[in-house]
Formats: sequence, C-alpha cells, structure tokens
Amino acid sequence: MRSEILSQEKNKTVIHVEIDAEEFEREVANAVRELSKSANIKGFRKGHIPRRVLEMVVGKKAIHTEALENLVPKIVDTLIEEYELVLLERPQISFTQVDEGKPLVMDMTFEVRPEVALVDPKDLVVEKPVFTFTDEDIDRAVEGFRKEHASLVSVDGRSAVESDTVKVHYSAVLAGEEVPFTEEDAHIHLHSPELRNEIRSALLGAEPGADVSVTIHMEDDYKDERFAGKDVTYRFNVLEVQEEILPELDADRISEWTQGKASSLEELRSLLRDRMVKEMEYRSAEAVKNGAFAKLVEAASVELLPETLVSREEASLREKEREYLEQQLSTTLEAFLEQSGQSLEAYEAELRERAEKNVRNSLILEAYADKAEIEVGNEDVEREMRLLAFRERVPLKKVYELYGKNQQALAALVHNVRMGKALAHLASCVTVKEIPAGGDETRAESEQPAEDSAAK
Repeated sequence: MRSEILSQEKNKTVIHVEIDAEEFEREVANAVRELSKSANIKGFRKGHIPRRVLEMVVGKKAIHTEALENLVPKIVDTLIEEYELVLLERPQISFTQVDEGKPLVMDMTFEVRPEVALVDPKDLVVEKPVFTFTDEDIDRAVEGFRKEHASLVSVDGRSAVESDTVKVHYSAVLAGEEVPFTEEDAHIHLHSPELRNEIRSALLGAEPGADVSVTIHMEDDYKDERFAGKDVTYRFNVLEVQEEILPELDADRISEWTQGKASSLEELRSLLRDRMVKEMEYRSAEAVKNGAFAKLVEAASVELLPETLVSREEASLREKEREYLEQQLSTTLEAFLEQSGQSLEAYEAELRERAEKNVRNSLILEAYADKAEIEVGNEDVEREMRLLAFRERVPLKKVYELYGKNQQALAALVHNVRMGKALAHLASCVTVKEIPAGGDETRAESEQPAEDSAAK
C-alpha cells in the first residue's frame, strides 16, 4: 500500500491511497468464495459456484463491494497508526479506480481531533480546602446521629414550632401558570438548615388543617434554569404536626444502629469522627480535581470546535430535555418555552452555547489523557462494573451481560473510566495550595432546590 497526505486543513486530513493490483485481486477472490458459500443458485452447491455464474446473478459491483467492505477497515486502521490520527468520524471515501488488474485508488477524508494546546499542570495552582474538627463538631454529629433514629409523634392542641416536623400535602405553581409542576405529600423538617427560610416562616405556628401559601422569587442564577428569576407559589395543607422524640444512646442501641462498629458513646464519637474525616478528605480531593480541571480548561486553547461534535452534543442535550419535560412534567418543550416566555431562538442559542462548552471541555480532557498516556486496563473496567452493580443493586452477572452485548455501551464505559483516570492524574500533578475550609463551604454541596426542600 502507498499513501500520501494531499491536504490538511484545520481538522480535516485528505490522504491519497493506492493498493497494489495483486492485493486487490486477492480480496476480490476472497469475496467470491464468501459469496459462493452464502448464495443460493439452483443447480450449484453452496461454495462451488463458478465466478462467471456468480457475476451473472449478483453482479460484478456486488463482488467488488464485498471485497471493499473487508479491505477498507484494514486500510483505515493502517493509516490511523501510520499518521497517528485521532478520528471524530468514519472517513469519507472517494474511489477513483476500482478495476481488477489495476491498482485500487482512492482518496480518504478524515475528520480528526483539532489541535489542543495544553499548559504544564505543574504551573496550575489549585486551592485545597482543609477541614478541622472540634469537640463541638463531634457533639453536633452525635446529635445528628440521634436525629437519624428519632421517632415522630403526632401532637394535638398546639401549633408547629421550629423543632417540629410538619406533614403536608403541597403543590408548587410557576407564576403565570395554573397547573402545578409538582403536587405531593411530604414531611418538612422545620429545623433543617436546608429548608428555605420563606417556607419555614410560613409553616411556623400552623396547626393541623391549616392552609398556608408562600411565593418565593427564585434567584437569577438558580441552578434549574426553568425557575431562575421567576416566582414560585407553594400551597400547603397541614395534615399533622409531629414532635421529634430523640432516643437515649445506650450500648444496645449504639451497637444495633452501627452494625456492631461501636458499643459505647466514646466509640460512637470516634466512629463519627472517622466518618467526618473521610467525608472531608473526599470533599477536599474533589475540590482539587474540579479546580484543576477548571484551571486546565481556562489555560488551554482549542484550534476549533468541530461542527460534527457540536451538533451531536446539541442534539443529545435537546433530546434529554425533551424526555425530562415529557416524563417529569407531562409537557412538551415547545409548550414549556411558551409558558416560560422564552423564545425558541433564545433557547436554541443557549443550547448551542452549552454544547460548545461541553465539546471544548471534552476535547481538552481527551488531549490531556493522550499527553499523559492514560490507559484503561481490565482491572479498571472490572472495578467500574462492580461499582455499577452495587449502585444499581443488580447482580454483577447482569452488568457483564449488558456490556457484553452492547459494544457501544462498553466503549462509552471505557471512555468514562479513562476520563476519570485523567482527572485523577491531573489533580496529582498540579501545585496544591492548602486553605482553611470555611463553614459555608462544608454545606455548599448539600444545598437543595426549593421544590426538593419542600418535599422533605
């Protein structure tokens, strides 16, 4: 095989390829044998059909097509290795000569990953929050442990106070709409720091049978864009006021509730402290990982964003949002946009912006993974499958079967594992600056949206 690059423009490479006549003829002969085995022609046994008869029945073009389907993937693999190409799509092929007795001649157009310029990760400075614990923190953890195992008792003859839990039937309606976007029963813990103050204030002092409503103006940067900057009205019908009864922590209860890991108050305090340390170490590590990636993306430059990838990501985001609206809110994308006052043009522009950001981030992380020579081994895939089985609570055998039958899903799993390893590698290479963790930071990840808070 002979090949040469005809042109390289941005992320497209055109390669001219010539295959020796003898090699092409061998592939044609192989194709004839395979077609002869599968063809059903009266008067001839399968596998013993003369070529001239086969050509009369299926045509010479079909024989050449069969030969090319076997030959072209081998050519593509060779070119990928020889020219170190990272493909985004299967190549487009233009055949200029397909005649037996002559070389097979074609031009292949490859859409490849654009150039990504990365900085040395050692030049990136990332802050790592460091958490400290006091005896008071452990005291609060013990109280939290008691609350986890508290019992709720319905009370009569008084209104709700901040230490109570209120059982309600509630609905939430977006301003300008009549149909609630959610309606259900819920237990609302008035003492929860995650509960919005507006909801807490509305329910404090309420008695069973009371109807209470409150309108909340959602923040402009609220993470669910459907409600950002809009008014949401919550309507509550109070079903019960419940008092929380905290249990005494005796040895038997401690042992039962910790599965034998602790059997005294001191052992429980030690256990809870160890759990807090692990949780904060995890948060610190995640902060470094996220910070490192943000710094890498900020400092990197991408030659261009391939339209193929952006359009594909755009379509994927749109489909996911359509499914969410139809399944969770029983509405269409078009109806939702009309109700929320957003034009289709504005939505498409915002969607395009998100797709471009996602593609850029992916290209940068993939380029880093290549530069760092990140590889995925069988043990990595095995570990991920075990985690999936645990999270989904399905037998490991079922996970094996799923990915064994779906090669596309397996490729996606391997890709995700590789990107995870790339992020971990990046975090290990950056310059880390330790800073004291603030009180608000420890709660940041546990903040709940208004509708989720109300559902608690």
